[in-house]
Amino acid sequence: MKLNREFIKLICVDKVKYQFARTQVTQASGNLYTSHPNPKPWSDIPEPPLYPIIGNAYLLLKKENAALHKMHAKLKKMYGNVYKTTFLGDIYLNVHSPEDVRTLLSKDGSKPIIPGFEGFIRMRKEHQSEYFAETSGLISQGEEWYEFRKSVQQDMMRPKSALYYIKEIEEIAIEFTDKVTAAKDKQGNVRVGKFCQEFSLDAITC
Repeated sequence: MKLNREFIKLICVDKVKYQFARTQVTQASGNLYTSHPNPKPWSDIPEPPLYPIIGNAYLLLKKENAALHKMHAKLKKMYGNVYKTTFLGDIYLNVHSPEDVRTLLSKDGSKPIIPGFEGFIRMRKEHQSEYFAETSGLISQGEEWYEFRKSVQQDMMRPKSALYYIKEIEEIAIEFTDKVTAAKDKQGNVRVGKFCQEFSLDAITC
């Protein structure tokens, strides 16, 4: 299958209700083409009937498709593990096979450009520059992402690095459990949302 578009938005639908694992596979067409000398053309990928402008957006108007994972389950039965959908001009390649997803991701290259991150990058650089300066960190793209990851990868991936902050993490965890225990009502129930937020904030800033 020849993926002759520079950017392909890949939707990998999870079975968990209302949740989706969305992965964008970028600039993979060249690598995939060399792996398969006789790929099928993009036009051969099946898709539901299209309407002008809205594409397949009409599918979302049907009551039975309110649960998107069920809608994609039906499309999988109709069109197979790989099919296209178009929503208001955006074309998605839907892949249901874990092996195919792994193949696509493995061809992404060392400097991926992932659609959907542009808004976050702009927010950090233009509206929150006093906090992040000129870096966009791990949500950066291409060469900038590669350089940032190369700088921090050794420390992040080394197990011994955890020893530097494991004591602080343990203290925060103990404080969390103490707060949850103290907040229980007579029936032993407790709303943990606020405590989880506090824990997540403290744990990443220790």
